[in-house]
Amino acid sequence: MGNYVQKNLIPGESIVYEAKYHWSVWIKPAMAVALSLLLVVTAFVFFANDTATEPSYVWLILSGILLLVSLIYFGYWYLKRGFDEFAVTTQRIFIKKGIFAHETTEHNLKKIETVSVEQGFWERLFACGTLTFSGTGSTTTELPKMDHPHAFRKAIQSAMDEYDRVDVSKDEAAQQVTAQPTSTLSRAEQIEKLKQLLDSGALTQDEFETEKTRILFQE
Repeated sequence: MGNYVQKNLIPGESIVYEAKYHWSVWIKPAMAVALSLLLVVTAFVFFANDTATEPSYVWLILSGILLLVSLIYFGYWYLKRGFDEFAVTTQRIFIKKGIFAHETTEHNLKKIETVSVEQGFWERLFACGTLTFSGTGSTTTELPKMDHPHAFRKAIQSAMDEYDRVDVSKDEAAQQVTAQPTSTLSRAEQIEKLKQLLDSGALTQDEFETEKTRILFQE
């Protein structure tokens, strides 16, 4: 579970899905390492030969540098796949990128309008692709090379549906309480009803306290 997401959850919020980069992000770095390693071995063979010339020394040094760079390239993507976090919670979409310096973005589910997946032939074959979602204000976010992007999209859509359902339930619950005339219910009875809604999850703790204060100080 992502450390950043876990540490930044608010009361009543939970993680419903975590996504990550597809393993294919390692293909190019791995090919670079394999090619540079082949060059190093070839250069070493020439270097070890009794007839080694000055160009073979240069070749050995350059191929060694290339191997070092390709190892750093592979290490970068290895760490990036582990450190970058993509998660859907009951209220938001979290995106955290970066190994040492962090770039974080949070999107409220209420403001997400469309979610789509783009896949080529090979991406469909290996279950990866680009997930794109847009929100209010024409803001669009693209997440390329996602592992199982359709599952990611389904998790977002399900979380959005549940978020809307809870919002409607909260509004209806609040209307039921406030619709009762004060002459019908005593303050204690109204607060008891609010407590029942709090225990059922229809109201948050903040909403409960706000309504409770309103009831206690109403004329």
